[in-house]
This record gives sequence, structure tokens and C-alpha cells, in this order.
Amino acid sequence: SGEAVGIAKSLESVAHGGQILVTSSTWLLAEFFAETSLNEPQVIDLGTHVIKKGNATNEGVISQRLIQLVPKALSYDYLTLRSLRDPEVEIPTNYQLARPTESSGRQFHPPKSLKSTSSSFHEAPFANNEVTIVFINMEEIENQLDHSKTVIASLVQLIGQCLDRFDFGYQCQNEMLAFHTPSEAITFGLHLMDVLKERDHDGTYLGSLIRYGCVHDKFLTMGPHKTTGRADYYGKVVKRASRIASIAELGSVSYGVVGKDELLHNLDRNIRAEFVGMRGLKGLQDEMALYECMKRTQSR
Repeated sequence: SGEAVGIAKSLESVAHGGQILVTSSTWLLAEFFAETSLNEPQVIDLGTHVIKKGNATNEGVISQRLIQLVPKALSYDYLTLRSLRDPEVEIPTNYQLARPTESSGRQFHPPKSLKSTSSSFHEAPFANNEVTIVFINMEEIENQLDHSKTVIASLVQLIGQCLDRFDFGYQCQNEMLAFHTPSEAITFGLHLMDVLKERDHDGTYLGSLIRYGCVHDKFLTMGPHKTTGRADYYGKVVKRASRIASIAELGSVSYGVVGKDELLHNLDRNIRAEFVGMRGLKGLQDEMALYECMKRTQSR
């Protein structure tokens, strides 16, 4: 169609030399060929951008999530370059690779769009191999509501919209988020719960059907997911956050730490954390201290 041609021309104008850009909707159709005829390109999520619908200014603008594709032989080795170099931490065998030079692999500046309206893979936390991982457990929605898939799809979209209004946070998967600090993760969780107070499904408050759990720790390595291009983290922090979300109280924002004394002095002063107890987590050796978090002026 005319609009499709206009968007293609616009992508050409916002791309840098040697850069391959596609819209996320286009990649959704093409990703099935990634490992065959496309020869496994590296996929990078560039976030949502405002671009022109065509070359002429009177054709208007459109918001599109952009994906960058890099030929496999020219890709930047994020998994190796961002792996944890700590002799006390065991690195999986497949990540014990010779570290390439920082200049190896193709990287580009942000697209020359009119405006960026969401975080991209490049804004996902990686400094010092530290991250706060959040999981939003939606199992109760599946258990209690009819048309749960539709409700969850709407909720995932809402989470993304809420994140776009913040200066921090990245949506790695539908139910998994990444933040630089625990305070960022908890602040967002409390905001999300406030937003959900105004959302219901057939009279059921959606916030009462989700569990929000987060953990801050070192990660082993991170890089773009091979098909979505979104940040993919490896390490115990991911499993711990998932387990914390699974045992959190419904409607709560919970934070888990290994050892009870590691939390309170680093939290934002507007956050109040109440110690719930020590919890053993399935599949993990260490017990974790579980805290329920709320706004400083908020009662439980």
C-alpha cells in the first residue's frame, strides 16, 4: 500500500549507513525464517520511534517499534563482552570465551527519527553486571477470569505504556522487566498498582490478581534475545525474581534479598519495606528475606 511504501522510505532516511531497520510488525512475520533463509541475523530491539509516514512532511507521522538486524558474521558479541568476570562466580562453560576487542562487531548510533518514546535494548541495565529483575505473575488471572488471554494481552500493553511514562525501566518479556535499582523497580510497581485500581474486569480489580516480585543482584551475562531482540539476562537473579513473584501476596509489591540486612539503607526514602519473613525458594539453595513494599504514607 502507499503507507507501507512511505514507511519503508522513512526507515531508509532514519537508518545509518550499513544499518538494516524493520518495523516490529514486519519482523513478527519474518522471524520464522530467522534460522533458515535469513541465516540467523542478530536482532536488536530499538524501542518505539516517531517517524514520518513518507518523505513529504504533509504525509504525517506514525509511531513504530523498530528492530535492527545485523548479519551474524558482523554481529557484536554482547554475551561475551558483558559476561561477569568474577573468579568467585561460576560461569557456564558456553560463556567461558576469549574476550574480543570492544570494537568488534557492528554497532550504530540511535536511529535519526523524530523522537524516541520508549527504552531500547541499549537502555537495559548492564553496568557492573547488576540489575533488578521484576516478574509480574499473572497466574491468578488465568485461573479466575474468562477470556484470560485477552485480559493478559491488555495488561501487558498497559505495562508497556506505563513504562514509557517513566525515565527508567525496560520490558524484556511480557511479564519480565529490568531496572537499574531496587527503588526504581519498587516505585514502578507501586505506580502500576495505583493504575490498576482504576481497571477492572467484570467488577474484579485486576491489581488483586497479580503478584509483583523483584530481586537485585549480579547477572552472569546479558544480550539480545535471538528472535525478539529484547534484553535477555542469565544468572540466579532471574530465577530468584521469578520465585519471589510466585510466592508474593496477591496485589502486593514484594522484594527479595539474600540476607535480611542488605535492603533498607539503599531504598528511596519514600518507600517503606516491611519484613515478611525468610523464604526457601524451589530450586534454589539460599533462603531469601521477603519484604512487602509500599509508599511511606501508605498503610498496609
